Amino acid sequence: VRPVIKKDAVPKIYELISNHVEEDTSNWNKRYRENLRKMKTGAIEEVAKVVSSLSVRETEKPLSTSEKKMLNNATSILISELSLATEEPDEAIHNQIKNFL
Repeated sequence: VRPVIKKDAVPKIYELISNHVEEDTSNWNKRYRENLRKMKTGAIEEVAKVVSSLSVRETEKPLSTSEKKMLNNATSILISELSLATEEPDEAIHNQIKNFL
C-alpha cells in the first residue's frame, strides 16, 4: 500500500489527463493488456493515462465491455485518490476530470 499523493502533485495528474497522446493500437486485446499492465503498477500517473486514453477512445467509437469496466474502475480509483489529496468531494473531482478530457 502506498501513501496518497500530495496536494501539490494533483496539477501534474490533470496535466497527464489533458495531454495524453493515444497510441494507435487497433487491436482492443493488445490495448487492454497494456492498460491492465499500467493499472497493476498502482501508480496514479499510470491510472490517469488509462482514464485519458480510454475516455478519448470512447468518444471515437464504442469500447469493448472489458474496456468499459476498466475505464470505470480506473476513473473510480483516480477520483478517490484526487479526492483524498485535495479534500474535495468526489463529484467535484469527477467534474474536473471531465473538464480536462
